[in-house]
Amino acid sequence: MAPSRLHGTGAAALRTLASWALPIVLLIAWEIASRSGVLSTRLLPAPSAVAAAFWENLRNGTLLTHATISTERALKGLLIGGGIGFVLGVLAGIS
Repeated sequence: MAPSRLHGTGAAALRTLASWALPIVLLIAWEIASRSGVLSTRLLPAPSAVAAAFWENLRNGTLLTHATISTERALKGLLIGGGIGFVLGVLAGIS
């Protein structure tokens, strides 16, 4: 016989909890390793430091400025690459 499946609200909650367990454990381990000096904070800062920097940059507007510049660069690259790919595709189709 096949093993019985979990059904109901409790089973759904258990599956949700299980899917979040590994990421949470990894974040806690990362935080502990950073704070204890096992990981260099210059190489990989603690998640709490990353979150603090994120909120500070969001609050003072720096994050939006840099995100806009990065998005602009990505779109320019996409247009350049897409344009080159289109031209090469047309040339390959003609020949």
